[in-house]
Amino acid sequence: CNEETWHVLHWSNEEVETLFEGSIAYRGVCSIRHEVDKAIHILQPHVRSKLDSILDNSNLVISNDEIDNAIKSSFVSILSRSFEDDETNGSKCIPVLDMCNHSSNGGNIMHGTDSLDGTVVVYTKTELKAGMELRYSYDDDGHGVATEESGENIKYDNDLMDGEKLKP
Repeated sequence: CNEETWHVLHWSNEEVETLFEGSIAYRGVCSIRHEVDKAIHILQPHVRSKLDSILDNSNLVISNDEIDNAIKSSFVSILSRSFEDDETNGSKCIPVLDMCNHSSNGGNIMHGTDSLDGTVVVYTKTELKAGMELRYSYDDDGHGVATEESGENIKYDNDLMDGEKLKP
């Protein structure tokens, strides 16, 4: 599997049918692929126009297939880096978490959303020493998500002693 084929958006229809038809994931996979295909149909002419104006006096040629693949790859980046957000009942992207290592045992940071302006804030779960790597757990069952208490910006984590404050 190479970099451009590891995500279902880059797979052929035949591969999707063979691997997903009849599974619980089939409808979701088809829905995502359909939405991205619609976006490519809308975005491709605009990207083509901009590229043509930039490359006007150049010998460089970029095909429509290359543009389509670039748009599709952009969606792969967004889809593979977004999180479901129970606080807003939607999804969000948190690029700073891409710079952190994954941890399967809870990690040492978590994120929360400021209820006033929606700003994403990253908090430590424990005291960190200079030079320690930041580790984030993507499937923490709530341990990785900060919460608010009594309208104050006091963050708690289930792994800490009851009522122990986290350090922003």
